[in-house]
Amino acid sequence: GRGSLAVWAALPVLDAPATTAAVTQELGLLRTPPRLALASGILLAAGGLRRRGQLARDGRRRCCAARCAVGSAGSAKEEAAESEDAPKGESGAASSSKAIAEDSALLAELRSRANLLAAEEEEQAEEVAFNWQEGRAMVASLAVDDWVRRVTILGDDLFVGTASSGVRRYRVGEQSARQRYEVGGDPMQAVVADHPAGSDPETSVTSLSFDGRWLAAGLAGGRLHIWAAEGGEPVLEEAPTDPGFNCFVLFVDGHLFAASGKSIRRWTFSKDTGKFERDASTKLSSRVHSISQSSAGGLVVGLGDGTLEVRSPELKLVQDFNVHNGPVSVVAAYDRGFVTGAASGQLVRWNLRGGDEGLEEVWRKTHSGRIVGTAFGGGDTLISGALDGTVRAWDFATGESKFNIPGHKAWLGSICTQANGGLLVTDGRDNAVYMYDFRGSNIGAEEQFEVRYEPNMHVQR
Repeated sequence: GRGSLAVWAALPVLDAPATTAAVTQELGLLRTPPRLALASGILLAAGGLRRRGQLARDGRRRCCAARCAVGSAGSAKEEAAESEDAPKGESGAASSSKAIAEDSALLAELRSRANLLAAEEEEQAEEVAFNWQEGRAMVASLAVDDWVRRVTILGDDLFVGTASSGVRRYRVGEQSARQRYEVGGDPMQAVVADHPAGSDPETSVTSLSFDGRWLAAGLAGGRLHIWAAEGGEPVLEEAPTDPGFNCFVLFVDGHLFAASGKSIRRWTFSKDTGKFERDASTKLSSRVHSISQSSAGGLVVGLGDGTLEVRSPELKLVQDFNVHNGPVSVVAAYDRGFVTGAASGQLVRWNLRGGDEGLEEVWRKTHSGRIVGTAFGGGDTLISGALDGTVRAWDFATGESKFNIPGHKAWLGSICTQANGGLLVTDGRDNAVYMYDFRGSNIGAEEQFEVRYEPNMHVQR
């Protein structure tokens, strides 16, 4: 019933991203593309209507049988009243046939709408893939009154981590923050950083993770914060276990993992206490430089000695591989292997050989600075960002370069994309966030560029 009501409420505004996200979350379909999830929800609603219609028809039949029983046992006056009422209403059979016809027509209409949404989703995916292949996008910027350090996006919710004033939450296309999340620590206290300046305020946000309900931030000084999505005071603020080292955070299947220095900890929200409780931890052989979700629901961890570790949700070591000669600054898992980035600027795609046979290198590319982030775009595209101030797009299968996005600085800290690859978001331009829209729609863009014909614009071949 709840899912059906949510879908019906959304029908007049199906193209509203916020409504789509709300509906898919209500239906438990967050892993499905929004429009397809909504289409599935519509069909679920139709099924609910048919079930309710059947219950109503069964109720009418039971009611009719009850009236007959009362009539046979009751007075002649009651029987007469029953017989007088009968001509005024439809017979049970006629009423049932009409209800079935109405339900069938409604179901056909809902299926038609679901098919239309699926077709639109497919058409947009093709458009996004084409634009990534051609390097075509619309660009827009978001001004922030502090140095931007990290960005992450889920749906149309954009979170911006700053150097000294916490985290801001925006809707894509809006210039004003909807929520602000304050962090602890002293912005005048410097800690060691991995970018060319060599130091950051201990309040500088070095990692962000949002699962739709909770927001987590890790700071340069090692401090951890968790807030409810609607903002307010942190529900958890944890002092650093290894002060002075970046804290990396990641939500995976209801658990929060936080890594700093040579340790990883796990928190789980308890419905009984209404708090996040730490329920697992482990020590590592080398300093953590990156974490990501594994394809099995656990963690992939990049270490300072060049090792990639695969760990279970309980933080037990499953596999480890030697992938670089120095710090593994970026890790990302896919169904058959990993992508790793190194402090040396090496970017490598690996395939798992199977069993205990290790990894097979598929291709290797190079930035001239430390790799700080990777993301997947449309059209089988892998994006990488580095401290050489460039964001580069690669063909994931072959490693062939598609295009570059210069203009960033040595402060580039993160890149991210929407789930459908339609929007790329980057920091690394001092007090600004840049958004590259590959969907063919205008989100307040400052300029449009086609890199095939305009090689001197922001995006270059």
